[in-house]
Amino acid sequence: MIAYPRDAQIDRLKNQVQQLKQRLSTQEQQTADLVAFRTHALSRPAAQREEITRLRAAAANTSTIHTLPTTRERTATPS
Repeated sequence: MIAYPRDAQIDRLKNQVQQLKQRLSTQEQQTADLVAFRTHALSRPAAQREEITRLRAAAANTSTIHTLPTTRERTATPS
């Protein structure tokens, strides 16, 4: 039995559409993954900077931090 050329073309085009839909779905998922990665990568340094600023401010306000004497101060004692 010989299939009609038009029916064969319709089947071939349906398969092609299905393959293209699958490729599109894969590309959309990869794009979403890359956007999420970029967002995370950009937010990490900002969060680290905020933490450093917070720790510096906390250290400046804490009186339990003492400065150590320099070498000159230790050796400047009278003999």
